Amino acid sequence: MSPTLSLTAWQVILTIFHTLAITSTTFRLWRRYTTRKLWWDDFWAFVALVVDLLFFASVWLRWEVPTGANTVPPQGPLLRRITLFWLSALLTPCVAWPARVSMCMSISRLAPPTARRRRALFALAVVFLLLGAVLTAQKIWICAGDSSWHQNPAVQCYTGKTVGYLSLSTDVVGDACLVAIPLRLLWGVKLPRRERRLVLSLFASSILSTLAGIVYAVFIFRAASFGSYRTLFVNMTAHIKAAVTLLVCNLLVIVTYIYRKLNTEGLETEDETEEESRIGVTTPPLEEKSESVQTPPPGRRRGSDSESDTLTVCDIPYAYFECAF
Repeated sequence: MSPTLSLTAWQVILTIFHTLAITSTTFRLWRRYTTRKLWWDDFWAFVALVVDLLFFASVWLRWEVPTGANTVPPQGPLLRRITLFWLSALLTPCVAWPARVSMCMSISRLAPPTARRRRALFALAVVFLLLGAVLTAQKIWICAGDSSWHQNPAVQCYTGKTVGYLSLSTDVVGDACLVAIPLRLLWGVKLPRRERRLVLSLFASSILSTLAGIVYAVFIFRAASFGSYRTLFVNMTAHIKAAVTLLVCNLLVIVTYIYRKLNTEGLETEDETEEESRIGVTTPPLEEKSESVQTPPPGRRRGSDSESDTLTVCDIPYAYFECAF
C-alpha cells in the first residue's frame, strides 16, 4: 500500500469515528433537552463535544497528502505544523477525561441526591478532571522544555514511555471505576432480566475506552519500531481513543432511547392500565389468571387518600432508573 493511500485510509477511518462520536453527543443533548433532563453529565458531554470538534479538524488540517514523498510527515509551514502538533497533543486528554466525568455524573443519577454515594461520585469526577490536567501538563512540561523536535521531519514531540505508562494506568483505573461502581449500585436492584442485562452491559461498555487506551499506549511504547510512520500511528490511535471514549459516554442515553422506542406498545399498555386504575376503572381479570392477581402491600394502595401513602414513580429502584435516563 502506498503512503498516500495509507494516509487517506486512516483519515477516512478517523472521520467515521469522530462523526459517530459527534453525532451521538448531539443526539444525546437534544434528547435530554427535549425531555427536560439536562444535568451536569450533559454539560461535560458538551465540553467534550466542543473539544472533539477541534480535534477532528486536526485530522485533515495537520495531515496533508504529500506528493512524490516516501514518508507521510505533516506538511506546511513550520509554525503551522508546530501549532497543529500542540492542538493534536493537548486535545486528546481534553476529550477523554471530560467524557469520563460525564459518565461519572451519569452514574450519580442512580444515587439519591442526599446519599453519600452521590457525593463520593462528585469527588471522583473532580479526580478525573485533575488526572486530565496532569496528563496535559506532563505533555507541556516535556515538549515545551525541549524545542529540538521542531526540526525533526514530522514536527512531533515524542513524549516517551513515561507518558505512555501514566496514560495507560489512569485509563485502566478510571474505566475500572466506571464499570465497578454502577455494578455495585445496581447489584441488589430488582430489574427485569432483559433490562438488567441491558443496563449492566451499557455501564460495562467503558471497557471499550480502556481497550482504545491500551492500543494508544502500545503505539507509544513501540513508536521507534514504526520508523517514519510512528508519528502517524501514534496520532491516529490518539484520535481513536478520544472518539471511542466520547461515544461510550453517550451509549446509555442512546440505547435506552432505542429500547423504549422498540417497546412503545408495551409501555402504552402499561400507561393505559395505570390511568384506568387512577380514575377507578378496573378491567376484570381473565378467569385463568385470577389466581395471579396480588393485593398491593399495606401502605401502598393506589386509592389511598393519605399523602404519605402516595407512590411516586421514583420511589422504586427500576422506576428511579427510568426517571434518571
